[in-house]
Amino acid sequence: MGKNIEEVYVAVDGIVAVGVFGTATPPTSATSTLGPSWKDTGYVSEDGVTETTEQSTTVLRAWQKRKKVRTLVEEGSVRYQFRLIQTNADTVALYYGGTVATDGSIVIDPTKERPVIAFDLDVIDGDNVVRAYAPEAQVVEVGDQVYSNGEPIGYEVTVECSYNEALGGSVKKWYSALED
Repeated sequence: MGKNIEEVYVAVDGIVAVGVFGTATPPTSATSTLGPSWKDTGYVSEDGVTETTEQSTTVLRAWQKRKKVRTLVEEGSVRYQFRLIQTNADTVALYYGGTVATDGSIVIDPTKERPVIAFDLDVIDGDNVVRAYAPEAQVVEVGDQVYSNGEPIGYEVTVECSYNEALGGSVKKWYSALED
């Protein structure tokens, strides 16, 4: 492995898409076309998308010299945080966890659990694509709604990806530059 500037990528473009849990056709590679049931959520703020992987662990130690003998993973999560800056029925529904009615209204119920969704993130730098796909995800946090002169109205969401063995795990990532 040496230094190779051709292996330095920048998140120049991308897509954040959501699908209906259990029915959205999964992607098959970094560059495969998403099926028609997937919805591109539109523009994301210039801050981009932040991926966070966390684990909480417990260290087991022996009586003898308190030697570490094992580390148990108690919980783990992969989260994606971003702020959508397009206002349409899909972004408003994702942010509030409801359905936009035909009259343009949405009922906001902060006590209601958000629907489970499928999630896809494509990060694009020219011909290089990094794709993260989660068959089971959910909006678990939303940011403040800020209305300010000179700033786009944004819908900040944090999507947490759940582990689902039957659907292939938590998150599958493809790197087009690493394909054989």
